[in-house]
Amino acid sequence: MSSESYKNKIIKAEYDTNVLYIDDEKIQCNFDDDTKKYFAYDVLPYREFSTLEDLAKSIIDEGENS
Repeated sequence: MSSESYKNKIIKAEYDTNVLYIDDEKIQCNFDDDTKKYFAYDVLPYREFSTLEDLAKSIIDEGENS
């Protein structure tokens, strides 16, 4: 599991299960084998990312902007 901090939130990424944790919130993500991208359409519709960390950062940014 990788872990980093972004805008005072702790991001943890479990690549073997495609699960993201932002602070203590668990977000189940998916991986598209064709595009090699990660996504969580229920949280960020129609957006795909190269890494789970990039996905988490966009979720955090969207939360700040809403």
